Amino acid sequence: MKQFFYKNRKWFAYFLYCFFVVVALLYTRFPSAAFKDYLESAASEMDNRVDLSIHELRLVFPPGMVLTGAKLTLRNDPGSALFDAESVSVRPEWLPLFFGGRTYHFKAEAYGGQLKGSVSLAEGNPAGSCTASLRADHIQIQRYAPLSFLAQAHFKGDLNGDILFKGRFDKIIGGEGEADLYVSGGNMKLGTPFLGVDSIDFGRLTINMSLGNRRIRVVRVDLKGDTLQGALSGTINLTTDMLRSRLNLKGNVEPLEGFMSSNQGILQLFRQKTGSMKRLFTIQGTLGIPRFSFS
Repeated sequence: MKQFFYKNRKWFAYFLYCFFVVVALLYTRFPSAAFKDYLESAASEMDNRVDLSIHELRLVFPPGMVLTGAKLTLRNDPGSALFDAESVSVRPEWLPLFFGGRTYHFKAEAYGGQLKGSVSLAEGNPAGSCTASLRADHIQIQRYAPLSFLAQAHFKGDLNGDILFKGRFDKIIGGEGEADLYVSGGNMKLGTPFLGVDSIDFGRLTINMSLGNRRIRVVRVDLKGDTLQGALSGTINLTTDMLRSRLNLKGNVEPLEGFMSSNQGILQLFRQKTGSMKRLFTIQGTLGIPRFSFS
Protein backbone atom coordinates (compact mmCIF):
# COMPACT_ATOMS: atom_id res chain seq x y z
CA MET A 1 0.00 0.00 0.00
CA LYS A 2 2.82 2.40 0.87
CA GLN A 3 4.48 1.68 -2.45
CA PHE A 4 1.23 2.39 -4.29
CA PHE A 5 0.86 5.79 -2.64
CA TYR A 6 4.52 6.57 -3.21
CA LYS A 7 4.32 5.82 -6.94
CA ASN A 8 1.15 7.85 -7.36
CA ARG A 9 1.91 10.65 -4.92
CA LYS A 10 1.89 13.33 -7.61
CA TRP A 11 -1.68 12.33 -8.62
CA PHE A 12 -2.86 12.47 -5.00
CA ALA A 13 -1.24 15.87 -4.63
CA TYR A 14 -2.91 17.02 -7.83
CA PHE A 15 -6.28 15.72 -6.57
CA LEU A 16 -5.92 17.57 -3.27
CA TYR A 17 -4.93 20.73 -5.12
CA CYS A 18 -8.02 20.51 -7.37
CA PHE A 19 -10.24 19.78 -4.38
CA PHE A 20 -9.10 22.85 -2.45
CA VAL A 21 -9.36 25.04 -5.55
CA VAL A 22 -12.95 23.89 -6.10
CA VAL A 23 -13.83 24.50 -2.44
CA ALA A 24 -12.22 27.94 -2.51
CA LEU A 25 -14.09 28.90 -5.67
CA LEU A 26 -17.34 27.58 -4.24
CA TYR A 27 -17.04 29.70 -1.12
CA THR A 28 -15.80 32.85 -2.88
CA ARG A 29 -18.04 32.67 -5.97
CA PHE A 30 -21.14 31.07 -4.49
CA PRO A 31 -24.28 32.77 -5.93
CA SER A 32 -25.74 33.69 -2.53
CA ALA A 33 -28.36 36.09 -3.89
CA ALA A 34 -29.67 33.56 -6.41
CA PHE A 35 -29.84 30.76 -3.84
CA LYS A 36 -31.57 33.08 -1.36
CA ASP A 37 -34.21 33.83 -3.99
CA TYR A 38 -34.60 30.10 -4.64
CA LEU A 39 -35.24 29.34 -0.95
CA GLU A 40 -37.81 32.12 -0.70
CA SER A 41 -39.58 30.85 -3.80
CA ALA A 42 -39.48 27.22 -2.62
CA ALA A 43 -41.09 28.15 0.70
CA SER A 44 -43.98 29.87 -1.09
CA GLU A 45 -44.46 26.85 -3.37
CA MET A 46 -44.60 24.54 -0.36
CA ASP A 47 -47.39 26.63 1.21
CA ASN A 48 -48.82 29.55 -0.77
CA ARG A 49 -50.23 31.11 2.41
CA VAL A 50 -46.79 32.06 3.75
CA ASP A 51 -43.79 34.08 2.60
CA LEU A 52 -40.15 33.56 3.58
CA SER A 53 -37.77 36.50 3.55
CA ILE A 54 -34.00 36.29 4.15
CA HIS A 55 -31.81 39.32 4.64
CA GLU A 56 -28.53 37.57 3.83
CA LEU A 57 -27.23 34.07 3.04
CA ARG A 58 -23.62 32.96 3.20
CA LEU A 59 -21.64 29.71 3.18
CA VAL A 60 -19.62 28.72 6.26
CA PHE A 61 -17.01 26.09 7.10
CA PRO A 62 -17.41 23.21 8.06
CA PRO A 63 -19.77 22.99 5.07
CA GLY A 64 -23.08 24.66 5.73
CA MET A 65 -24.86 27.97 5.41
CA VAL A 66 -26.06 30.77 7.65
CA LEU A 67 -29.24 32.77 7.03
CA THR A 68 -29.50 36.13 8.77
CA GLY A 69 -32.76 37.97 9.24
CA ALA A 70 -34.90 34.94 8.34
CA LYS A 71 -38.61 35.70 8.71
CA LEU A 72 -41.74 33.66 7.92
CA THR A 73 -44.98 35.65 7.57
CA LEU A 74 -48.56 35.10 6.50
CA ARG A 75 -49.15 36.40 2.99
CA ASN A 76 -52.40 38.13 4.00
CA ASP A 77 -50.81 39.62 7.14
CA PRO A 78 -47.14 40.42 6.43
CA GLY A 79 -46.88 42.56 9.56
CA SER A 80 -47.24 39.52 11.85
CA ALA A 81 -44.31 37.07 11.77
CA LEU A 82 -44.93 33.38 12.41
CA PHE A 83 -41.16 32.98 12.86
CA ASP A 84 -38.47 35.61 13.12
CA ALA A 85 -34.83 34.64 13.72
CA GLU A 86 -31.71 36.76 13.97
CA SER A 87 -29.76 33.92 12.36
CA VAL A 88 -30.24 30.30 11.31
CA SER A 89 -27.30 27.97 10.62
CA VAL A 90 -27.86 24.76 8.61
CA ARG A 91 -25.34 21.94 8.17
CA PRO A 92 -25.78 18.60 6.38
CA GLU A 93 -24.90 15.25 7.93
CA TRP A 94 -22.62 13.61 5.40
CA LEU A 95 -22.95 9.87 6.14
CA PRO A 96 -26.69 9.55 5.25
CA LEU A 97 -25.98 11.11 1.83
CA PHE A 98 -24.18 7.92 0.79
CA PHE A 99 -27.27 5.83 1.60
CA GLY A 100 -29.87 7.97 -0.17
CA GLY A 101 -31.11 9.87 2.90
CA ARG A 102 -30.61 13.48 3.87
CA THR A 103 -30.26 14.86 7.39
CA TYR A 104 -29.75 18.53 8.21
CA HIS A 105 -28.88 20.01 11.59
CA PHE A 106 -29.89 23.56 12.38
CA LYS A 107 -29.49 26.15 15.11
CA ALA A 108 -31.45 29.40 15.27
CA GLU A 109 -30.87 32.46 17.42
CA ALA A 110 -34.38 33.74 18.05
CA TYR A 111 -36.58 35.34 20.71
CA GLY A 112 -33.71 35.79 23.15
CA GLY A 113 -32.77 32.07 23.12
CA GLN A 114 -31.86 29.18 20.85
CA LEU A 115 -33.75 26.62 18.79
CA LYS A 116 -31.70 23.55 17.88
CA GLY A 117 -32.63 20.37 16.05
CA SER A 118 -32.52 18.30 12.91
CA VAL A 119 -34.64 17.37 9.88
CA SER A 120 -34.26 13.96 8.19
CA LEU A 121 -35.66 13.28 4.72
CA ALA A 122 -36.21 9.64 3.78
CA GLU A 123 -34.64 8.11 0.68
CA GLY A 124 -36.42 9.59 -2.31
CA ASN A 125 -38.36 11.81 0.12
CA PRO A 126 -41.76 10.16 -0.63
CA ALA A 127 -44.58 12.75 -0.63
CA GLY A 128 -42.29 15.24 1.13
CA SER A 129 -42.30 13.29 4.40
CA CYS A 130 -39.70 13.95 7.08
CA THR A 131 -38.76 13.40 10.69
CA ALA A 132 -37.84 16.47 12.72
CA SER A 133 -36.70 17.23 16.25
CA LEU A 134 -36.51 20.59 17.98
CA ARG A 135 -35.12 21.72 21.32
CA ALA A 136 -35.97 25.13 22.75
CA ASP A 137 -33.48 26.74 25.13
CA HIS A 138 -34.48 29.87 27.06
CA ILE A 139 -36.96 31.23 24.54
CA GLN A 140 -38.58 34.42 25.85
CA ILE A 141 -42.24 33.84 25.03
CA GLN A 142 -43.14 37.52 25.44
CA ARG A 143 -41.23 38.14 22.21
CA TYR A 144 -43.47 35.79 20.22
CA ALA A 145 -46.36 38.06 19.17
CA PRO A 146 -48.76 35.39 17.71
CA LEU A 147 -49.10 33.78 21.16
CA SER A 148 -50.60 36.94 22.63
CA PHE A 149 -52.95 37.26 19.66
CA LEU A 150 -54.27 33.69 19.97
CA ALA A 151 -54.71 33.78 23.76
CA GLN A 152 -55.97 37.36 23.96
CA ALA A 153 -53.47 37.90 26.79
CA HIS A 154 -49.82 38.86 27.16
CA PHE A 155 -47.50 36.11 28.35
CA LYS A 156 -44.03 36.34 29.81
CA GLY A 157 -41.66 33.53 30.72
CA ASP A 158 -38.68 31.36 29.87
CA LEU A 159 -39.57 28.42 27.56
CA ASN A 160 -37.56 25.19 27.38
CA GLY A 161 -38.31 21.71 26.08
CA ASP A 162 -38.39 19.25 23.19
CA ILE A 163 -40.67 18.69 20.18
CA LEU A 164 -40.71 15.69 17.82
CA PHE A 165 -42.59 15.55 14.50
CA LYS A 166 -43.06 12.99 11.72
CA GLY A 167 -45.02 13.81 8.59
CA ARG A 168 -45.17 16.51 5.92
CA PHE A 169 -44.33 20.15 6.65
CA ASP A 170 -46.98 21.30 4.18
CA LYS A 171 -49.59 19.19 6.02
CA ILE A 172 -48.52 19.43 9.64
CA ILE A 173 -51.95 18.71 11.11
CA GLY A 174 -51.92 15.30 9.40
CA GLY A 175 -48.61 14.27 10.97
CA GLU A 176 -47.62 12.71 14.26
CA GLY A 177 -45.63 14.19 17.09
CA GLU A 178 -45.19 14.96 20.75
CA ALA A 179 -44.01 17.84 22.87
CA ASP A 180 -42.63 18.17 26.40
CA LEU A 181 -42.27 21.82 27.35
CA TYR A 182 -42.02 23.94 30.47
CA VAL A 183 -42.18 27.64 31.18
CA SER A 184 -40.51 29.11 34.27
CA GLY A 185 -40.84 32.58 35.75
CA GLY A 186 -44.17 32.99 34.01
CA ASN A 187 -46.64 35.85 34.03
CA MET A 188 -49.94 36.30 32.21
CA LYS A 189 -51.35 39.80 31.79
CA LEU A 190 -55.04 39.64 30.93
CA GLY A 191 -56.39 41.67 28.04
CA THR A 192 -59.48 42.45 30.14
CA PRO A 193 -59.19 42.49 33.98
CA PHE A 194 -61.24 39.77 35.70
CA LEU A 195 -62.69 40.58 39.15
CA GLY A 196 -60.04 43.24 39.60
CA VAL A 197 -57.18 40.93 38.58
CA ASP A 198 -55.15 42.09 35.58
CA SER A 199 -52.14 39.76 35.82
CA ILE A 200 -51.27 36.33 37.20
CA ASP A 201 -47.81 35.10 38.18
CA PHE A 202 -46.94 31.41 37.98
CA GLY A 203 -43.67 29.79 38.92
CA ARG A 204 -43.67 26.84 36.51
CA LEU A 205 -45.95 25.62 33.71
CA THR A 206 -45.36 22.06 32.44
CA ILE A 207 -46.92 20.93 29.13
CA ASN A 208 -47.13 17.42 27.67
CA MET A 209 -48.95 17.03 24.31
CA SER A 210 -49.15 14.63 21.38
CA LEU A 211 -50.29 15.01 17.75
CA GLY A 212 -52.08 12.36 15.67
CA ASN A 213 -55.19 11.85 13.53
CA ARG A 214 -55.52 15.62 13.02
CA ARG A 215 -55.88 16.10 16.76
CA ILE A 216 -53.72 17.51 19.54
CA ARG A 217 -54.10 15.51 22.70
CA VAL A 218 -53.26 17.65 25.71
CA VAL A 219 -52.05 14.87 27.99
CA ARG A 220 -51.36 17.13 30.93
CA VAL A 221 -50.71 20.77 31.69
CA ASP A 222 -49.63 21.56 35.24
CA LEU A 223 -49.39 25.06 36.67
CA LYS A 224 -47.58 25.60 39.96
CA GLY A 225 -46.90 28.94 41.55
CA ASP A 226 -46.86 30.84 44.80
CA THR A 227 -50.35 32.22 44.26
CA LEU A 228 -52.06 29.78 41.89
CA GLN A 229 -52.01 26.11 40.92
CA GLY A 230 -54.02 24.02 38.50
CA ALA A 231 -54.12 21.37 35.78
CA LEU A 232 -55.58 20.96 32.30
CA SER A 233 -56.14 18.10 29.80
CA GLY A 234 -58.27 17.31 26.76
CA THR A 235 -58.17 17.56 22.97
CA ILE A 236 -57.97 20.13 20.18
CA ASN A 237 -59.48 18.94 16.89
CA LEU A 238 -57.46 20.64 14.17
CA THR A 239 -58.69 22.23 10.95
CA THR A 240 -56.79 23.82 8.07
CA ASP A 241 -57.88 27.20 9.43
CA MET A 242 -56.23 26.94 12.85
CA LEU A 243 -58.51 29.54 14.44
CA ARG A 244 -61.47 27.24 13.72
CA SER A 245 -59.92 24.26 15.52
CA ARG A 246 -62.35 22.89 18.13
CA LEU A 247 -61.47 22.88 21.83
CA ASN A 248 -62.53 20.24 24.33
CA LEU A 249 -60.51 20.91 27.46
CA LYS A 250 -61.16 20.34 31.15
CA GLY A 251 -59.19 21.37 34.18
CA ASN A 252 -59.06 22.71 37.68
CA VAL A 253 -57.62 25.80 39.28
CA GLU A 254 -56.99 26.67 42.92
CA PRO A 255 -55.96 30.11 44.18
CA LEU A 256 -53.54 30.09 47.10
CA GLU A 257 -53.38 32.36 50.10
CA GLY A 258 -51.15 34.99 48.54
CA PHE A 259 -53.52 35.39 45.59
CA MET A 260 -56.78 35.58 47.55
CA SER A 261 -55.63 37.93 50.29
CA SER A 262 -55.40 40.81 47.84
CA ASN A 263 -58.78 40.28 46.16
CA GLN A 264 -62.08 39.51 47.88
CA GLY A 265 -63.86 39.02 44.54
CA ILE A 266 -61.66 36.05 43.78
CA LEU A 267 -62.26 34.70 47.28
CA GLN A 268 -66.04 34.79 46.79
CA LEU A 269 -65.84 33.20 43.35
CA PHE A 270 -63.78 30.21 44.48
CA ARG A 271 -65.21 29.60 47.93
CA GLN A 272 -67.54 26.57 47.91
CA LYS A 273 -69.81 24.96 50.47
CA THR A 274 -67.32 22.14 50.90
CA GLY A 275 -64.68 24.62 52.01
CA SER A 276 -62.39 23.70 49.11
CA MET A 277 -61.07 26.50 46.94
CA LYS A 278 -60.43 24.25 43.95
CA ARG A 279 -62.80 24.89 41.04
CA LEU A 280 -63.35 22.77 37.93
CA PHE A 281 -63.67 24.44 34.53
CA THR A 282 -64.09 23.66 30.84
CA ILE A 283 -62.79 25.39 27.70
CA GLN A 284 -64.79 24.80 24.52
CA GLY A 285 -65.44 26.69 21.30
CA THR A 286 -62.54 27.34 18.93
CA LEU A 287 -59.00 28.65 19.14
CA GLY A 288 -60.28 31.89 17.66
CA ILE A 289 -63.30 32.17 19.99
CA PRO A 290 -62.75 30.02 23.11
CA ARG A 291 -65.56 29.62 25.69
CA PHE A 292 -64.50 29.33 29.33
CA SER A 293 -66.91 28.26 32.06
CA PHE A 294 -66.75 26.93 35.63
CA SER A 295 -68.40 23.60 36.36
